[in-house]
Amino acid sequence: MNLPYFKEVRKRFSADVDDLFIEDIIQNGKFIEVKKNEVLVEHQTIADGTYFIIKGSFIKNVLTSNNEEKSTMFHTDSFFYFMVCSDSYVHGGKTDYIIRANEDSVVLILNRTYIETAINTNVGFVKSHSKYLEYAYKSMELIKDKYLSLTSEEYLLWLYEHFPFIILTFPSKDVASFMGITPVWYSNLKRKVLS
Repeated sequence: MNLPYFKEVRKRFSADVDDLFIEDIIQNGKFIEVKKNEVLVEHQTIADGTYFIIKGSFIKNVLTSNNEEKSTMFHTDSFFYFMVCSDSYVHGGKTDYIIRANEDSVVLILNRTYIETAINTNVGFVKSHSKYLEYAYKSMELIKDKYLSLTSEEYLLWLYEHFPFIILTFPSKDVASFMGITPVWYSNLKRKVLS
């Protein structure tokens, strides 16, 4: 069977998931091509799917009470490649998030029902999914804790040492937003810390 993106989807799962189940995932999912700067998930829509990045990168933003987008996380096809809007996915309501493509990208969308069924019926999927979620949780906690405990200068240096692709792949204005500083301050910090 010649399925689209089989190798790329296969890479997203551990050996605990057999090839037949990878084929099932592909057949039950929906591939979407997203152009650079195009919005994958709109604010205040029901976004209860799961989004696997097959190729490319995305910026996850939240809309503040001042109606400004604030970057909350970065996703690539090799880092946090599994995206959800937790407010919609867990609670079924409209999402406060906006997910925008950082470059031309491809995403495989699986609906929540499919994921829940897979968790209840496929031990390999549960193992693989649990490993990924544990890694993602630990990484996000570390990123958050360092943000809270370091100065902006220290945090930028820490990000560059541990997750350099964030600084090298994503626009400065989005990294500045993620760090909670202005683009001008971020530019000055970059010159000072990374030169």
